[in-house]
Amino acid sequence: MIYPLQTLYKRDTNGNIREWTVEYMGPVGAGIRTISGIKDGNLVTSKWKMTEGKNFGKANATTAFEQAHKEANALWDKRLEKEYFRDEANVDTYDKFKPQLAHDYTKRPQPSGISQPKLDGIRCIARKNGLFTRAGKEITTCPHIEIALKDFFAVYPNITLDGELYNHKLKANFNKITSLVRKVKPNEEELLETMDLVEYHVYDCFDSWNPDRTFLDRIGNLPNLIHHAKIVHVPTEVCDDQEALDKLYSEYTEDGFEGQMVRNDTPYDNKRSKNLLKRKEFITDEFDVVEVLEGKGNWAGYAKHFELELGDGRTFRSGVRGQQAVLKDLLEQEVKPTWVTCRYFELSPDGVPRFPVVIDWGVGVRND
Repeated sequence: MIYPLQTLYKRDTNGNIREWTVEYMGPVGAGIRTISGIKDGNLVTSKWKMTEGKNFGKANATTAFEQAHKEANALWDKRLEKEYFRDEANVDTYDKFKPQLAHDYTKRPQPSGISQPKLDGIRCIARKNGLFTRAGKEITTCPHIEIALKDFFAVYPNITLDGELYNHKLKANFNKITSLVRKVKPNEEELLETMDLVEYHVYDCFDSWNPDRTFLDRIGNLPNLIHHAKIVHVPTEVCDDQEALDKLYSEYTEDGFEGQMVRNDTPYDNKRSKNLLKRKEFITDEFDVVEVLEGKGNWAGYAKHFELELGDGRTFRSGVRGQQAVLKDLLEQEVKPTWVTCRYFELSPDGVPRFPVVIDWGVGVRND
């Protein structure tokens, strides 16, 4: 029996609509083949590529038929990454948008710029016709984000939003986000969980009607145009000197962000750009604990800082990263940590860690 997967479509360089279908057959005589060509023209059918089972005797063993199904789906996924669409009506809507990519800040340091926290999410390009990965693959697991942006794109079809699918509450559980977003065929329960957990954090945009707009001009009015609980506008601050950049870098890492993005106020570059820098530089070391310190105000009742001891007996104070429930338990537990792993930017001239953040702790001798 032959099983076709959904036909995909694209517009070629000559203006023709091309269609592409992959089929697999089995269970007897398992294999795959493709059927492709200009729509309503003479389609070319490839020869069957016969498949064989793999990993016999192991937990991940597959039959020849299962392998055919697996390989057909893999080919189908790759086509989606090459500007093919499920819906023929969309073939003219995706115009090879290439997102701006970052260079390493440590290799191109600059003493000022526009600062944003660096997220550890899944890059997502949002357009009037859907959501896409940085490689152009359609994201179909977040229809709630598309709905949230529908009214915006109805008025501003010229804007492409650039951001990440993310939730800062899950900053310590990146795999949860990826497992939800990258589902091939999510069921209703999984889609509901995705709707509950996954937000779209916007940090830039591109205006196809005015591609020379600079960064601050592009994003300046977005918070006034998009109001939705699942759309988060990434905090953005202008830093006039290195001290300001370093201060924000420290705050980001203490708050659990991956690092810092440093931008220049320039037009959007559809390539890896010297005007966008990613900063994720730190040193990790272990220190003995002198005291666990309670926070103030909204942080009353939670561990907020550690007093730590240097090798020469001097002490310094460090922030601590963790979920509030964990920090509440840390303050209340009778046996306090005796050691911590601390991440910091660099040592001051006096040998004290700058912008330290405790990322792990324990009692006794560390054995991992």
